[in-house]
Amino acid sequence: MRVCPRCGRETPVVIRGLCPRCFAEVYGVARVPGEVRVEVCRYCGSVRLGGRWVETDATFEGVLDAVVGWLSTRLQPVEPLVGVEVLGWDALTRPNWSTRILLRLRGRTGEGVEVEAEAPVTVRLKPSICPRCKTRVSGEYAVLVQVRGSRPGLRRLVEEAAERAGIIGDVVEVSETRDGVNAYLTHRGAASRLISALKRLAPLRVSGPYREYVGVTSRGRRRTRDTYVARLE
Repeated sequence: MRVCPRCGRETPVVIRGLCPRCFAEVYGVARVPGEVRVEVCRYCGSVRLGGRWVETDATFEGVLDAVVGWLSTRLQPVEPLVGVEVLGWDALTRPNWSTRILLRLRGRTGEGVEVEAEAPVTVRLKPSICPRCKTRVSGEYAVLVQVRGSRPGLRRLVEEAAERAGIIGDVVEVSETRDGVNAYLTHRGAASRLISALKRLAPLRVSGPYREYVGVTSRGRRRTRDTYVARLE
């Protein structure tokens, strides 16, 4: 047994000359930023983390869960700890656009000694709009799926496929035409899932994508739009 010079308690393990409890109080277990700023889509509640939009349940608590989950993969342990994990979090203020939370952390040494600590973080949310909602709100679309066939209730079939594929939020519009039904979607992944769901509902032959250039983005990149033709057999 050794005696911790800070608290005077006997301890079988010392970390940087201190017992695990005093080590956590003095050094913490991870390098935690005092503040995190993230964008949140004001329409769907998705949050932009590390350059990628992540879906949430559109509540402040859901957004904070996503932020903490993202932050937990980026925390660096304090030496000589070799690993750290987030056990959970508590709100120190009412969840809002600026919320102070307390992270509950656990680190470990190379010998397997575990050390727990807490760290406060201020999470500031900035209202924004994700690319998917921007497309939907503007009425523009990135992909057109033309469903062709003489089957009765073709529009309902397409809507059911969209529901089964879980892409209702990615559908800009479903409209009937003289030749069938057109489904306008916000991105290519949604089109792929729609076509897969349609194939499970009815025999289908698909051609495409047929790509066209429709302008440039705000960053000067060429904007494209794909069209698929899905024919019921």
